[in-house]
Amino acid sequence: MSALIRNACLLLLAMATGGMPGLAVAADAPINTTSGRVVGLPPDGAGIRAFLGIPYAEPPTGRRRFLPPRPPKPSSKILHAVKFGSASAQRQENEEAEEYGDFFDENSLSLNVWTPALTGHRPVMVWIHGGGNTQGASREAQYNGARLAARGDVVVVSLNYRLGIFGFVDVSVIGGPRYRQSSNDGLLDQLMALEWVQRNIAAFGGEPHNVTVFGNSAGASDISALLGVQTPERYFHRAIIQSGFASATKSRAIAEQFSRSMFSQAHVESMKDLLGKSPKELLMMQAAALKPLPELDSDLSFQPTVDGALLRDFPLALIRGGNARHVDLLLGYTVNELRLYLLYTPEWANAKLTDIPVLRNLTEGKRRALWDEYRRARPRMSDGQVALDIGSDCLFRVSAIRMAEAQLPHNKNVFIYQFAWKASRPDLGAPHAIELPIVFGNVGFGHSIFLGNMDDPLTRSAVEPLVSEVQEYWTSFARSGRPAAHAGTDWPRYDVSSRRTMVFDRTVEVVSDPASTERTLFDGEALGGRQ
Repeated sequence: MSALIRNACLLLLAMATGGMPGLAVAADAPINTTSGRVVGLPPDGAGIRAFLGIPYAEPPTGRRRFLPPRPPKPSSKILHAVKFGSASAQRQENEEAEEYGDFFDENSLSLNVWTPALTGHRPVMVWIHGGGNTQGASREAQYNGARLAARGDVVVVSLNYRLGIFGFVDVSVIGGPRYRQSSNDGLLDQLMALEWVQRNIAAFGGEPHNVTVFGNSAGASDISALLGVQTPERYFHRAIIQSGFASATKSRAIAEQFSRSMFSQAHVESMKDLLGKSPKELLMMQAAALKPLPELDSDLSFQPTVDGALLRDFPLALIRGGNARHVDLLLGYTVNELRLYLLYTPEWANAKLTDIPVLRNLTEGKRRALWDEYRRARPRMSDGQVALDIGSDCLFRVSAIRMAEAQLPHNKNVFIYQFAWKASRPDLGAPHAIELPIVFGNVGFGHSIFLGNMDDPLTRSAVEPLVSEVQEYWTSFARSGRPAAHAGTDWPRYDVSSRRTMVFDRTVEVVSDPASTERTLFDGEALGGRQ
């Protein structure tokens, strides 16, 4: 999924710091952090300072591979945080290596900070990138936090975490109890970064007692899983979940089965064998294990795991039990999530309901009822588009609603949105991740397959007001727990009687229970948590 997002949205990396390459380090005194003394880039034109590539954990290399992260040892030298750290080792499915970075670097546990000033007590927004937990990086230019920081007077942080076989595979099947939490190493990395924020962000003008995590796709699903850790409010106080779902978590049995199959296929029988392999060889093992799987099954293979330690149960069950009662939620989805696949897999134009994993579990009668209703409501759409829309609602929309409903008995501060802004390519509708350039405000670098040609004054005049409004809603929620925009529509809390939902399109409006007939067709169906 992240490869697609990069192909669609990736901007020039040289612009990601808000300036041009080669800028000298700012003359400010070094900032003392638990990673060492840090200096960053000079303020950009809006006064935003960037600190890039700060290590938040020891490198998970050598015998530390597959183990939980450890806090960094403070460097005795001044850390010049003027360029992004390496992306986490990951599969490469395009030709972006030159501008994207090394795809085989395990020493990648770093974070970035954008701040309006080094004094004050600003809300902190911590971004967790998506990519199916196998791809992506905080260095992607679309995640440059400068404009969001300036718009809302907030401190923005982004981070890397271990991916794929390095962060979401159960190594305990050959390594024993020492590696019990290896299937959630990526989540443990995220928590370590959030601990770093708690200890250090005040020195960057941030308020450690007002931290909002936000993410898209797998990053949002990971945040949903983090709502299930013990006392999540130790790490963050609010969460913005963009097209992710609490049901994207697998059982330990499924994790063990997948790991045993991967290791058996690669003839890996011991930790000595596993630790002796290079990152490239491990990624080849991962690719071989995924090759027999259908595309969507492959994309869902590296979900967090109910490991009995970090996650004691499926996150949705834990949320229902009040585990995240102290966390305010803002969550939502796009209207046509799965149509994103049409960008890079033309065969999805002929998708069938049985191509979508979660729909295979439904009875034939239920699939027929869904088909009849969605087909009726979309007379001009192709059969493939209809099938993808049913899968989109099942995986994303209904899951978001169920998470909201699980939280409401414990915390009424829950808000739901629907992103309906259509991509410039008509068959995509409002696909997965279309909100990303709008949330970050990084829309001004020429043509975008999502938003259209931003050099066109008419296109820009339509997009920029939505950017302003969305950024105000997001940052005001981070500030106070209530999303609001200057002269914008009042965003009411979600409740099960009116189901009021904020719809972002060419206009922004509140709609009560959008497409209610379609929603109710999923009532009573078990949709989540692979057992």
